[in-house]
Amino acid sequence: MLHRTNEGPGSPRSRYGGWLALALLVAVAAALTAPTLECRACWSILYDWRYFQAMEEVFRTSVADHHEAPLWNPYACGGEVGLANPQSTAAAPTFLLSLLLGTALGLRAALFVYLLAALSGAYALARALGASRPAALVAGVAFGGSGWFAMHLATGHINFAGAALYPWLVLCYLRAIGDDEPGGRGGGWPWVIPAGALIAWMAGLGGTYTTPMAVVLLGTLAATDAVRRRSARPVLLVAAMGLVALLVGAARFLPLLEFVRDHPRHVPEKDGNNALDVLRMFLAWRQKLAPVAGHVYWWHEYCCHLPYLAAALALVAALHKAPSPRRARAWLPAALFLVWTVASLLAPEGDRWLAARVLVYRDAYHLLGVLALALVTRGTPVARWVPLVVVAFGIVAGTAWPHGPWWLIRMLPVYRDLRVPARYLVMVALALSLWAAIGLDVVLGWLRERRGPRVAARAGVVIVLLVVGETIAFDWPAYSDSRFEMQRTPGPPSTRFYQSEGEWREMLGGVLSRHGVLKCDEEAPLQRGELDPGDVEQVRLLDPAAGEVRLVGWTPNTVTVAARLERPTSVLVNQNWNEHWGVEGGGAEVVNVNGRLGVRVGAGSATVRLRYRPRSFVVGAWISATSAPLLLLAFVVGLLGRRRPAAGG
Repeated sequence: MLHRTNEGPGSPRSRYGGWLALALLVAVAAALTAPTLECRACWSILYDWRYFQAMEEVFRTSVADHHEAPLWNPYACGGEVGLANPQSTAAAPTFLLSLLLGTALGLRAALFVYLLAALSGAYALARALGASRPAALVAGVAFGGSGWFAMHLATGHINFAGAALYPWLVLCYLRAIGDDEPGGRGGGWPWVIPAGALIAWMAGLGGTYTTPMAVVLLGTLAATDAVRRRSARPVLLVAAMGLVALLVGAARFLPLLEFVRDHPRHVPEKDGNNALDVLRMFLAWRQKLAPVAGHVYWWHEYCCHLPYLAAALALVAALHKAPSPRRARAWLPAALFLVWTVASLLAPEGDRWLAARVLVYRDAYHLLGVLALALVTRGTPVARWVPLVVVAFGIVAGTAWPHGPWWLIRMLPVYRDLRVPARYLVMVALALSLWAAIGLDVVLGWLRERRGPRVAARAGVVIVLLVVGETIAFDWPAYSDSRFEMQRTPGPPSTRFYQSEGEWREMLGGVLSRHGVLKCDEEAPLQRGELDPGDVEQVRLLDPAAGEVRLVGWTPNTVTVAARLERPTSVLVNQNWNEHWGVEGGGAEVVNVNGRLGVRVGAGSATVRLRYRPRSFVVGAWISATSAPLLLLAFVVGLLGRRRPAAGG
């Protein structure tokens, strides 16, 4: 628990203070996203933004123009999966913003929503844990305004915005286990349901990374609480959250899991981060895209700047009530860890010196660091969050810790196909933001005792404003560099669909012109066929002498052809084949012709309709449509049932 204030939850002072806090967080979110709105109709020219804008526009077109679910994307790479793509954003609630406002503005409106969710979520979580309002504001601004969000979102990683929901997820978890109120009287099991819905939301927003990271986050907290309570209940509740997520998000999860099973992507990863790298991640004042010496990735993958004042407050919390400096047993591992760190950073590279062989970042070094952190923070207010920090930092270390958490999780399905261990910094940012709230309440408590309540209140306001000021100063240049500059489409939209040669930088332009792009950049593994570029007929016969065929209907998910054949042959469609294409009419069957979509048609006249609609989506849609309202009803009834006895007493 944090320091709990004596403001009554229903008092006028508490109500007005809550509204003022919300107004401040809204203002911060608006200030951070303002640079992206200088040209509301513009499109970003940065690569990752172009990729997600192109994908979102395809999905918006499928729903708004063709009135069908965005299951197939014919515009990219000659045709690929849509909703089943691990990076698809169409199943997130914020996709509605793109439908209402258009893709160009809708994605930036979503950016504001997610930043506000991160800011308000960390604030609400800190308040639920007992932080004073200024301390909770510091936690909210430190997390939502961290460099992790600024650099990832500014460069176009909109699928990483799901991490903004982590504080709300943790808050639901705490309410489920009963740790969000004094005496442990939380909301109980009904809060499993919104927690699962949040996980499904992350998966719907292209949560290739954010969903597995959420599992690590909840799993670490549940394991910690299970040991602390000597009860398996926290672990069982987290498992129930996963089940709810699968039920609510079945329409997204089932096609996704089917695609991952059929087309696995195994990614080798050798990136590692030493202590100096980690310090740079938090302390470096860098907001620009640039390569990082000694690493594979660019700076936006490593930045996790926290306001310096918030970082100092987190340190205050970690050392508050720490063991006396005279207790050598508690501080000796920390001293050894510090000496080892400095020596290994100063040791020459290579195998020429024994020191270079011994003083490297090995398992013993990291275990010594874990022991040091555990001993120093034992009995402090931050102790509960130390396992989360250890696990997160252990993953961030990557290959620098040979047999650490990164090595362990990459033995698991899904996790072995993920890369960039530094992306788990967001979990560290969340924990340190809560530590900063604790630290500020410690400082304000000290001022209240020695200088009086008025001085403490003024100091709280000043510290909050300083943290907000530094956050805007750091994040503004990052969001200003989002490069929303493209003001018009490359040309008028095509009246009919065709495939162009193109290249990966033209994916967005192709979608806006309503034609496909064959040369593209896509991490999801695809079957690729030899297709015909240019404004040519999109269907033809494998045996041209067998008769004639023409295209009579087209949508992203369907292709309808009319054939008149003297003998059986295959109709070739100018798109990639996928195993989940089906056919209706004419006794035809779908065939794979060297990676190209084809349909085998018999002699005579026939109208054949090819349709992409995986059974996994149909089953998943039924599960989601059935379970979502039932779970909502269970949540409402469960809360009412738990509140009624309290009201009667």
